[in-house]
Amino acid sequence: MLYGLDVFIPTNAVGVRRLNDIGKSGWMMLVIIIHITGFIWLIVLCAVDNQKGRNSWGECLKEASLTTD
Repeated sequence: MLYGLDVFIPTNAVGVRRLNDIGKSGWMMLVIIIHITGFIWLIVLCAVDNQKGRNSWGECLKEASLTTD
């Protein structure tokens, strides 16, 4: 139980960051409440490629790292 509490916040932070990268709101993490279907849908969302260009949360870091000055 103690381990579960220790990894809860970092796991959610990574999930929210990933959802923001694909242009979704971090609140989409709550879809996990819908038992099996929500869990599978969240895995599919995490497997999707990043949103190209700029989104509401900033520039795509994947594209920014490929450009050279």
